[in-house]
Order: sequence, then C-alpha cells, then structure tokens
Amino acid sequence: MSNFTLADAFSINLNFIIYIRNLYLNYNSEYEISNIHPWIPINKDVLLNMSDFDIKSKEIWNLIINDFAFSSSDLIVIDLEYWVNKKFPFSDLFNSSTCSIEQYQNIKKSFEAWYWGNGNTVTRFFSKDIVINYYDKLINMAESEGLKLKDARIYLQVVYDKPSESWEIKNNNMIVISLNDRLPKEEEIFKICYI
Repeated sequence: MSNFTLADAFSINLNFIIYIRNLYLNYNSEYEISNIHPWIPINKDVLLNMSDFDIKSKEIWNLIINDFAFSSSDLIVIDLEYWVNKKFPFSDLFNSSTCSIEQYQNIKKSFEAWYWGNGNTVTRFFSKDIVINYYDKLINMAESEGLKLKDARIYLQVVYDKPSESWEIKNNNMIVISLNDRLPKEEEIFKICYI
C-alpha cells in the first residue's frame, strides 16, 4: 500500500505574485483590464514597465516553484517560513526609485488582510472537494494501469487567479491550479504522481 497523499495548499508567496500582477494589469492600459482584484489606489510611477515586470515576476515565480520542487518537508510550512523570512525579493517588482518602503508595505498589508481573511476561506472551500475528487481518480487510474503511486505528498497549489502563461505551473511534487482557470486533466496530475 502506497503512502501517497494528495493535499491542497494556498501559497502565500505564489498568491502575492498574482496579486501584484493583477495590480499591474489594472494600471496598464495596454492590457485594457480593470477592476480585477486587487484595485488599490497607487501612483502609477511605483510600477515598472510591463516588460520589466513580466521578466522579474517570472524569475521570482519560477524561483518559488523550483524551491518547492526540492522540498521534502510540508510545503505549507515551508511556504510560510519563506514568507516570514522574506526569502523572495518581491519589492524588486516595483520601481525602487519611486516606490517607498511605506508604499510597498501598504500593498503587502492589503494582500495579507485579504489572504488571511476571505482569500483563504474561499480557496479552502473551493479546493476541498477537488482534492477528494482528484485523489479518487488518481487511485483508480493507478489500479487500472497497474502502476504504483509515489510514497509522497503531492500538492494542488491553489492560486486565486490565473498565473501568466509563461510561468511554470508544476514540478515533481505539486501542480498549480487556479480558481479562474480550467482544472488540469487527471492525466496531467497523474504524470507527477506515479513511480
């Protein structure tokens, strides 16, 4: 019998990048998107140009995904440790010459208020049944194909909005799913779950 576990996680680090990205999309007329969460009144001068933001946000996102890939510990605990210890340079996603520490901290506080409140509640509600459903399907697939699932915990890493299409969304122990995007097919998750 395998010690395979499928769990949900709601990364504070990954969701913060999505939060910042949506802030950029709200203020970038090139994309003509407005009123997506969050809508925070800020001076547009604190934002990088969109191409610089795309490059830097992809680097930080992929750094997080890659760090999670090599973690054998509980990703939820690791994620919170990274947040508390400020492992990732999120402030680099803003114009350092015009974005004061106070402005950055206000954006971060706004995110934390949402994350620890409604964000967490809605995501947990969304992901609970999905994890159970995927787990049952993965067990059935393994049995029907005569394969063994890894003795590991695999995470469905839930983010509240779609990541950029250029960002990595999976590694050897997790796959990112979004509240606002299609769910991955069972076969896509199965690929990271069997031996």
